[in-house]
Amino acid sequence: MSALVLLAIAVAGSCFARSYPLARYRQVRSVGWDAYFHVASWGTLLLIIAACITALVDWSNLPSRFFGLFGYSVSDLAAASQISPLRLKTGFACLLSMVLGAFLGWRLDNPANQEAMFQLLLKEHDLEKMLYMSSSEGALVQISLKSRKVYIGLVFDGSISPGIEPHEQFLIFPVLSGYRDKDSLNMVLTNSYERFYEKLSGDGSLDGWKKFADKFHTLIRVSEISSMAYFDPSAYSGIQSNLAATASDHEDPQVPRPPSS
Repeated sequence: MSALVLLAIAVAGSCFARSYPLARYRQVRSVGWDAYFHVASWGTLLLIIAACITALVDWSNLPSRFFGLFGYSVSDLAAASQISPLRLKTGFACLLSMVLGAFLGWRLDNPANQEAMFQLLLKEHDLEKMLYMSSSEGALVQISLKSRKVYIGLVFDGSISPGIEPHEQFLIFPVLSGYRDKDSLNMVLTNSYERFYEKLSGDGSLDGWKKFADKFHTLIRVSEISSMAYFDPSAYSGIQSNLAATASDHEDPQVPRPPSS
């Protein structure tokens, strides 16, 4: 019977952890023994619930009443099958725990729990949060690649969807692009696509950019990203102005030459 109990714990916990979004999220991120203990904890909880239900059913004498309708008794069935009542109850509890694991996991796999799982992913992964904020609220992001190429744009919401795994790649709608200087690593912007997009939109604005974004999006692989940050055009202009003013203040003054005799 111990083998049956262990099997019930494993099957019930696995069925529940694979279906319930929050449990599935933790299971994917568990490694080694943590993954086994995670499944075992859910399976043990389900088996305890099933055992309580079994005890309640036995206490209410429902099996005897049910089989009595057909002229049988539980003791007669146990004697005919040569299985003790304790084993019958244990087997019923194990079977019920597996059914509960599959049923409860299915019932809890709903949009609300899927959204809760996605919010947990955003909370634990800053990059995922930035991608989501850019795609949902239209925040510009500055992406520096390992090749020193720089893209500034909006994350295309069609490439960001709630999921259990962080994104390995995504699409952006570039507004500016450039590179980082190989020596100073300062960002140098060389291309601006804003006016081009405004002409395409027809109304001189970027409000309708999504209708042609799929033609000009750029694929970014997360493994190629060196750094990523939100981009504020006004803050960037102010910083560049301060840098230019500071550089001019530190220029070497021209020393006048003494008059020739």
